[in-house]
Order: sequence, then structure tokens, then C-alpha cells
Amino acid sequence: MNQGASGDGYVLVARATDLARGQLREFEVAEQRVVVGRLADDGVVAFQALCPHENAPLVEGHLHGNAIDCARHHYLFDVHSGDNLFPMPIYPVWKRAQVPAMRLRRFPVIERNGWIALAPHPCPEPSERASKK
Repeated sequence: MNQGASGDGYVLVARATDLARGQLREFEVAEQRVVVGRLADDGVVAFQALCPHENAPLVEGHLHGNAIDCARHHYLFDVHSGDNLFPMPIYPVWKRAQVPAMRLRRFPVIERNGWIALAPHPCPEPSERASKK
């Protein structure tokens, strides 16, 4: 499908019917690779294409509830907040100090008029949102 602008800064990437529940697809938007997934509740989410742990392709992962499970080492990230859900929370304190905080960059995504569209820029990180207040 040819990508096109939706008129509000979003880029049309796929027909809504082309993304089934639990399915992940990868697209390029503004020279960035982005994975789009449909959750079990029919919601649509979008996030960076590579796992922040070791750059494995997340399109090869699996959606579990509101989380993406990386196929390589099973790091688990909340698709709404970007938070690392596993294994970081269970690491001992000394190990957490050795491994930088890993977050999943998320992208604004909308579904309307039968299309899925992505914003070309990621959502602000929590620290960026706090500094803008």
C-alpha cells in the first residue's frame, strides 16, 4: 500500500481490516521503522521496531494482553506506557544498577474511516512530559 498523509500530520499505513487481533506489522514512517499491533480488545498500538535490550525485531514478538514479548530474550514491555515489565523488575538491586532503564518508544496511532495512521514522531517520554509542565 502506498503511504499517504491523512491531513493532520498522521501517515496512513494500512487498512484497518488488514490487521487482525494479535497481529503485528512493521512500517516505515518518516525514515523510522514502527511496529503496529492490534490488541485483543481491538485497540491499535504502535511502538519502535527494535527491542531496546539488544535490537531484536519486535515484529517477531507476541502480544500478551497490553504487553509485547520480544522473541529473542522475552523482555516484556507495556505497549501503553513503554515500561519494562520483565526482567528488570525482578532483577536484584545490584543488577538493576548495571543495566540502564529500558523503555519502549511508542508512537501515536489512530484508526478512523477504515484506516490505521501513525504520527511520524514518538510519544514524549515521562521525563520530557514533566519538563514541559
